[in-house]
Amino acid sequence: MRGLVDIRFRRVSTRTLLPIIYVLFLLMSVAIPIAIAVAVVQFAVLLGVLFLVFVAPLLAFAMAATMRLVFEFLISIHRLGSKVTHMSKLADDIHTSLNEVAVPMSHLSEDVRAVQFWRFKKR
Repeated sequence: MRGLVDIRFRRVSTRTLLPIIYVLFLLMSVAIPIAIAVAVVQFAVLLGVLFLVFVAPLLAFAMAATMRLVFEFLISIHRLGSKVTHMSKLADDIHTSLNEVAVPMSHLSEDVRAVQFWRFKKR
């Protein structure tokens, strides 16, 4: 409930709402073919029974499978996005660490160049 009233989207409600929405879509995937069958029965009884026996189960299965695939795709995209965010944070940490090492190394190389002990004076 808190996730629904959060207008700034600070809280992610997808994981908690997804099972409820999926159950509603499953119920709709059964109710819609039955409603169509009732409409067809009003037109012709034999046609309505044939629709209810042969077409309605396939239609219900197709609707349920489609919703399942869509939801699994959305979950996969969400997981991929969270992994990319994590990898981006790791890259930022590595960049910061390398900068912390690079600055002292550049100072050290300048100091080594200043001390020229390997060059002997020509006599």
